[in-house]
Amino acid sequence: MSTIKAFTERISGLRSIANVIRRALRPRRIGQRGPKGVIVLDHRNSAGELSEEIGRLQFDFLVSMGLRPHHHLIDVGCGRLRAGIHFIRYLDFGRYCGFEKDRGLLSAGIAEELGPVLFDAKRPLFIVTDRFAFDCCDHAPDFVSAHSVFAHLPPESIALCLENLRPRIAPDGAFFAAFNEARAAQPDSGVPLDRDERSYTRAQMEAFGRSAGWSPEYIGAWGHPLGRAMISYRLRPVS
Repeated sequence: MSTIKAFTERISGLRSIANVIRRALRPRRIGQRGPKGVIVLDHRNSAGELSEEIGRLQFDFLVSMGLRPHHHLIDVGCGRLRAGIHFIRYLDFGRYCGFEKDRGLLSAGIAEELGPVLFDAKRPLFIVTDRFAFDCCDHAPDFVSAHSVFAHLPPESIALCLENLRPRIAPDGAFFAAFNEARAAQPDSGVPLDRDERSYTRAQMEAFGRSAGWSPEYIGAWGHPLGRAMISYRLRPVS
């Protein structure tokens, strides 16, 4: 039996955003390194030097796939909002919903990227959850994006994500997921979740979708600087 406790939290009102920003901007100790002791990690640097480039790439890709300001978007694994900030600025009021299980990462993004002014102008919704609680969203999404999530998930978690999303997405909606592509199926490393990069073949990614009732479409290369491939999932036509 799993000892992991499922949790879900909505971050939506001005008061809750203000509290997140206040806590995130407090001086705090992040970790220790060597005789000099504590180092504080900036939220952009800890994401890597390619953070801003990849965030813009995600945004440009979805726009090229048809994302428009009136659409509803779910950003799965929105993290520090490296892509989310572009989506929030572009989309109409109340159209962005970000999912993240690490409250610390999300808090840093809200405090240092979003801020209260842009939040009040666009009113994005944030869901802190470890169980893909798509039922917490206010609207059926037209587009769903997952850039980093599938690169760290075992097959059973990918299946859970796809299964939970299918009854919630708009009938003509699309789910775009980036992944590390392997030439052959890889054995499970046994490393705990989020501490290992996982790779899947095109056939595996397509099979995950079909098993959960989706029609997968392999896109492959999309200009990602680290070489991640892209796949899309759409609802199967009703026969």
